[in-house]
Amino acid sequence: MSALFIAAFGAIAFAVAWLLARRLAPRGAPAWACGACAAASFVISGVSPFSLGHSRPPSMSPTPSPTPVVIFGASRVQSLGVCASDVKPEPVPGKGSVDAVRISSGNQTVDRGDSPFVLSGERVVVSGWAAQNDLAAPAAGVCVLADGKLVRNASIVYGTDRPDVANAFHRANLDATGYEATIDAASLRHGRVTFTVVSIGRNGSRVNLVDGSRSVDVR
Repeated sequence: MSALFIAAFGAIAFAVAWLLARRLAPRGAPAWACGACAAASFVISGVSPFSLGHSRPPSMSPTPSPTPVVIFGASRVQSLGVCASDVKPEPVPGKGSVDAVRISSGNQTVDRGDSPFVLSGERVVVSGWAAQNDLAAPAAGVCVLADGKLVRNASIVYGTDRPDVANAFHRANLDATGYEATIDAASLRHGRVTFTVVSIGRNGSRVNLVDGSRSVDVR
């Protein structure tokens, strides 16, 4: 829009405002009063004859950040942040269990019978299921403890299919409650190590030790 057009538009608008003010002003009011009324109408409307052609600065209000959304029940690699700090299980047992422990080397499972041991370079895989205490939904995730101490570097997948759990409790919403935690043997102390698992409530406020434990000799 050219400056000449803007100036013409401003002059016409001011003239219309002056005529309206003149018509509505008390009989005998001086012309300068009508001009003041016209100028006031510009100010009230938020337009100044001196600012025509200049856009208003954009609002400086910060755009709110989107709220993170966490989807539960889908098989996923659990965020390490869930088990980033020490966990203190509540005295009430959680719903779930530690079902099995196995040893893996590369992509292969190593069968070592009823008394498994793990060597450097191999991994311990702890698996089972966990849900909220009221069984209303899957948990937010799980954390693994080795001799009661949090294993911070465990790679955990939570939300795997457990149709046996859903059938046992007659609750279809408990199908995706399985977990599998993989721990490098190099991060464990040598000797007999016992693994337990805690379930994390969906609001993060409840931490409960699930049923069972499994032990492995670390060599």
